[in-house]
Amino acid sequence: TVSVPALLKAAITPLLDERAPCYLLLSLQSEWALASWVPDAAGVRDKMLYSSGREALRKAFASLGSLSYEAHWAGKGEADVAMRHVAMR
Repeated sequence: TVSVPALLKAAITPLLDERAPCYLLLSLQSEWALASWVPDAAGVRDKMLYSSGREALRKAFASLGSLSYEAHWAGKGEADVAMRHVAMR
């Protein structure tokens, strides 16, 4: 069985641009995963916009009770994907 973090990393790593931040929303059957890519080479303004936007997306999905996983990447060389289960309240 392949873990969710490994699936996310394998699915999105080839699509990432070293200078362009992005968000990815992935459907995992009945759950959703939010991944954000904000590379170190991105401009300061882009980093700030994506950071605040990610929080807004996270809150919107959390309010629906459907966001189960979250990840953030800053460099393609990161071997371990920092995935964490999002506590729903």
